[in-house]
This record gives sequence, C-alpha cells and structure tokens, in this order.
Amino acid sequence: MTTLAPILQRFFTDRLISQRHASPHTIDAYRATFRLLLTFAWQATDTAPSQLGLHQLDAELITRFLAHLETDRGNSASTRNARLAATDVERPRSGHGGSAWNASPVWARNPLMRSGRYWMRLSRFLTMAAR
Repeated sequence: MTTLAPILQRFFTDRLISQRHASPHTIDAYRATFRLLLTFAWQATDTAPSQLGLHQLDAELITRFLAHLETDRGNSASTRNARLAATDVERPRSGHGGSAWNASPVWARNPLMRSGRYWMRLSRFLTMAAR
C-alpha cells in the first residue's frame, strides 16, 4: 500500500464524513471523481492506482485530467470545476492522526492552473419587468 490510499481513506472518513458532515450525494460525487482521476493517472503514468503516491498527483497531472474531462468526456466547465474542487485533498498534518488538515491542495500550489469559466443563464424573475 502507498501513501495515497491511507490519505484518501482518512480524507473520506475523517474530513468529509466526521468533520464536514458531507451528504451521501457529496461523498458519491467525490468517489466518482477519484475513480476517474485514478483511472486517468493509471493510463497517464502507467502506474496502478494501488502503487500511486500522492506526490504523483501533481498540478501537471491534474491539469491534464481536467482537460481530459472537457475534451474526451465532453464535460461542461461547471462539471469540470466540480471535479477540480473534489481533487482538493489536503495532506493530513503530521502528529495529528489525520484529524487536522493542511489547506494546500495540489491545484492551489500552482498559480498557473487555468480555471474554467461557464456562463449562467440569467433568471427572468430578476428583471425589472418582473417587479
């Protein structure tokens, strides 16, 4: 087992469930994101998910993963951004048993990562005529 597996397990059990009280739908969305990310990382690095380390999920790989979501899978920018937010796995601080987390996700450490934007349709009930 590598360093990635226990960190992901603690992220789901300690961070999402215990600390953030995430809903089952949120946990399912995060699980789906990591399933896609680990599959992509396996294909990109030729390293099985069970052998991946957290250091291998660097900004370059995450950027390529996000591009893959938009181009190959046809995801919208909003879906892409939701997947980006889900990859926000902070490393547990040493000495805290995984209950205290550093706020330094992979994408936050790289200021060159492009953020996708999308257009939202304006609601008609907010127009002046609706008053």
